Amino acid sequence: MKSRWWLKLNPLNSLFGRIFLWFWLTALIMIIATGWTSRQLAEQSSYAPAEAAQVKKLHQMGAKLQELAEKRNIDEAGLARLLKGIGMRSRVGLLLLNQQNDTYIRGFPGDERFNIQPFLSLKEQTGMIQVESLFWQFTGPLPVTLGNQQYLLFSGRHRPPGMLGQIMEHPYLLASLVLGLSGSLCMLLAWSLIRPIGQLKQATQAMAAGNLHSRADQVAHRHDEVGQLGREFNHMADKLQALVDSQKRILADISHELRSPLARLQVAIGIAQQREQQVIPELARIEHEANRIDTMLEHVLTLAKLDAGQQKLVKQRISLDELLAPLCQDIQFEAKAKQRRFECNYPQQKILDIDARLVSSALENVLRNALRYCVSRVSLDCIQQGERLQIRIIDDGPGLPEDELQAVFKPFYRVSSARNRESGGTGLGLAIAAGAIASHGGRIWAENLPQGGLQVTMELDSLEP
Repeated sequence: MKSRWWLKLNPLNSLFGRIFLWFWLTALIMIIATGWTSRQLAEQSSYAPAEAAQVKKLHQMGAKLQELAEKRNIDEAGLARLLKGIGMRSRVGLLLLNQQNDTYIRGFPGDERFNIQPFLSLKEQTGMIQVESLFWQFTGPLPVTLGNQQYLLFSGRHRPPGMLGQIMEHPYLLASLVLGLSGSLCMLLAWSLIRPIGQLKQATQAMAAGNLHSRADQVAHRHDEVGQLGREFNHMADKLQALVDSQKRILADISHELRSPLARLQVAIGIAQQREQQVIPELARIEHEANRIDTMLEHVLTLAKLDAGQQKLVKQRISLDELLAPLCQDIQFEAKAKQRRFECNYPQQKILDIDARLVSSALENVLRNALRYCVSRVSLDCIQQGERLQIRIIDDGPGLPEDELQAVFKPFYRVSSARNRESGGTGLGLAIAAGAIASHGGRIWAENLPQGGLQVTMELDSLEP
C-alpha cells in the first residue's frame, strides 16, 4: 500500500513536516509582526459619529466647567487644575482646545506620544464626533466660553499603555521580541534535530569502541525519520551482536571439542614411542605439531573467555618484583641463547591489585614477541604516570607499518612481512595480552620509535607501596 504523501506534513511523525511547518510558521509570524508594527507606527486615528450617551455626558461636563470657571474667576493656568479635578470626580478626561492659537489644556497625565493633530482637524466640525487612537478615545468638540476665551471641549478617556501597548508603542522593543520569538522557535527546531542525532552518534561511537550492547533506545522511540534511523541502527546492532556472539561461541566450542581427540593423539604417540624404545623422527615431529596445536587451542579458549567476559579474575595484591622477577629470568635465559641482550628496570616495591597469572601471561606474550623480532636488544621499563603504571617493552627490530599498529592486537592477525608461522607464531599472543589488560581496566598500544624499533605500552592501576 502506497503511503499517503500528506502524512509527511504531520510534525509529530515526520521530520520533513516539522521543518516545513516550523519555517512556514516563523515566516508567518514575521509577516504579521511586520504588518502590525507598520500599522502601529502610522498612528492613524479613526473617526465615528458620537453616541448619545457620550454627547449628553460631554454637555454636562461643559456646563459644569463653565459654572465653576465663572464662579471662581480662574485664569488659564488654573483651568488645568479645574479640568483635572472635574475629571477625577467624574472619571473622565477633559481636553480644552484654544481655537485662536491651537494650544490645548488637558486634565489627565501628560504623555510624550499624545498627538493633538486629530483634535485640530475638528476645529471646524459642527457635529459631535468620536475620535479614537491607540491610547485614547474622546468625544467632541463642544464650544465653551471660559473667561472671555473660546475653547473646544473634548471628554473621554486616556488609556495608559499596558504591556502590549508599550510593546506596540516602542517599535525597537517589538522588533526585538519578534526576533527573539522567531530565534527561539528556530533554536528549538535545531535542538529537536541535533539532540537525537547526537545520541545516535554516541551509540555509534560506543559500538565502534567494542561495546556491542550499545543501543539508540531514546532515538528509536521517536516517530519521525530520525526514529526510523534509530530503529534500523538497533536492528543492525542486534544482528551484529548475534553474529559476533555466534562466532565466539563456535570458536570456543570447536576449540573445546578438539582438545579431547588431541589428548588421545598425544597419548597414542607416547605409547608408540615406548613400544619402539627408540626415537622415531616422524613420531617426534607429530608430537611437536600436536603440542603446538594444543597450545593454540589453549590460547583460543583463553581469548574466547576474555572476549565473552567469562574469564574470572583472581585478583591479589602483589609487588612488581614478585610479578616480573621470574618472568625476566626466563626471558634473560632465552635472550642469551639467541645472543640477544635483555634489560629489565622496575621499582621493586610497587604494588598492583591484579590477576597475576593473567597479567604475567600478557607480559610474556609481548616479551617473547619482542624477542622474536629484535635485532640485538629488548628492554622492559616501568614508569609511574599519575595513579597508573606504564610497563613499556621496547625492541630494536623493524617496527610495524603505521596502519597496522592497532591491527596487531586482533586475533590471528599477522603483519604481511611475518607470514611464516615459524616466526609469526599463532597470531594470538598480542590479542590475549590486549584482552587480559582490558579485563583489568587498563589499555595497551604499540608505537614506532623515532630511532627505530617498536614500543608496546601496557597501562594498569597501581597502589602505593
